[in-house]
Amino acid sequence: MGSLLDLVDTSTALIALLVFLLSLVVTHRFYQNGDDSKSLPPRGPREWPVIGIIPSLVGDEPYKLLARMSPQYGPVFLTRIGMISTLIINDFDSMKEALVRSGDDFADRPKFGMMEYITKGKGIISAHVGDSQREKRRFGLAALRELGMGKSRLVENISDEIETLCDVFMRYEGKPFNPAHDITVSVSNIISWIVFGKRFKHNDTAFKRFLEIIHEGIEICESTGAAGFIPMLQYLPLPVWKKLADNDREWKEFDAVMIAEALQRPASEEPCFVQMYNEEMKRMEQRAKATAAGSKASDGTDGISASEETVIFNEEDMRQTLGDLFAAGTDTTATTLKWAILYLILYPDVQCKIHKELDNVFGHNRKPSLEDRKYIPYTEAVLLEVQRKATIVPLGVPHAASWDTKLNGHHIPAKTLILPNIWAVHHDPKIWKNPNEFQPERFLDDKGTTVLQREELIPFCIGRRKCLGEQLAKMELYYFFTHLLHRFEFRISEGALPPSTVGKPGATRNPMPFSVCAIPRFS
Repeated sequence: MGSLLDLVDTSTALIALLVFLLSLVVTHRFYQNGDDSKSLPPRGPREWPVIGIIPSLVGDEPYKLLARMSPQYGPVFLTRIGMISTLIINDFDSMKEALVRSGDDFADRPKFGMMEYITKGKGIISAHVGDSQREKRRFGLAALRELGMGKSRLVENISDEIETLCDVFMRYEGKPFNPAHDITVSVSNIISWIVFGKRFKHNDTAFKRFLEIIHEGIEICESTGAAGFIPMLQYLPLPVWKKLADNDREWKEFDAVMIAEALQRPASEEPCFVQMYNEEMKRMEQRAKATAAGSKASDGTDGISASEETVIFNEEDMRQTLGDLFAAGTDTTATTLKWAILYLILYPDVQCKIHKELDNVFGHNRKPSLEDRKYIPYTEAVLLEVQRKATIVPLGVPHAASWDTKLNGHHIPAKTLILPNIWAVHHDPKIWKNPNEFQPERFLDDKGTTVLQREELIPFCIGRRKCLGEQLAKMELYYFFTHLLHRFEFRISEGALPPSTVGKPGATRNPMPFSVCAIPRFS
């Protein structure tokens, strides 16, 4: 037995050594193949073989460390994270130039890493640049617009879900609790109604497991980030790959049941996203058949069959698109609400001003509505400041150069990974006075009566690939935030330490776990 273990250990060591040596060779070739004749952006800090600047990103939140490199290397610099050539953009003007003015040039997604491993470029978020990606985004925007803003049924469901969340908070009877799970379930239920036309009870075991799978997928992506920047690590026999496969199987089983139920909804009810996607899929299939028939009629050949036609919308893509909507639509909104509660605990004077403003407009009996938004500027300014200060997606969703292009006069090779450092923009002292302080007044005019729309506030990123559900998320945030603050005062328990403002490591910047007391403001 001992000799067998020794043999396994030896084999593992040899495999690891081989991977390391191959990595060195590939890295060396990357450096050798660089085109010095072109004006590349300035290089960042010292790069090590295989691991690049990863050692320079240890010791603090990586986006903060990248932001601190600007004074030495400039607001835009080229570096290697692991083995991946990466362009860091730390300032708003360059970010706007790249993602808006030259949007098509920087609209691709990287074809490596855990996101690519899981999605295979399917869905909307991870789709690679091209006609199919633009068509899917067009459909997604139109569908969410049809299902979202201004629809009374959606507002009713949001209001019902908020009432359920308030009831859950009431059950804690003013005792300390961690609000993270309850908030996540409520926000996810809104997405579920949009996607499947159905909301779940908070204790539904199947739905709870469904949300766990999404959360586990995000955690796996975050914990195995090195595999994205050192691609050869993906080929090591790690248990995480089996976990991903098992979760994917569970996801498909749940999805299959929910999709089947959604497609059986009565035609008299408002359609859900699954029904709209299914209709689009049928339309695309008919177009493919028409293309095939036209080809056969025109040239006398057998033409192109429908199965051979490039069909953008299909069942596999539908599943990934639903995953995109749940992951992005739940995580970002729920995380923003968690940070909002945390900051109001830390700044009770701010919370007191919100309560006063809400009471002046709504009293104790009337519920906040979108129509009243203009009457509560301070409350809205606080929500904007939460989004700036927390910056829950600090490095955005990674972009990639679609082809050889230029930025600020510098050559950017095709496929270069682009990291827009939203954290750096949101904490740039050239844009924001005292950026590290929580000051909602920065979003108000001198009279404190008008909300200032600052273009440098970009929690949903900017450009061709900015968040698909931005308008829906803004509406949800408004309703959840105003209703919760109207109903409750949030405090830390007596004698407890204040919650930390340091974010948890990950693509989404979650707060560290904290407890809160939700005190009803009136019966």
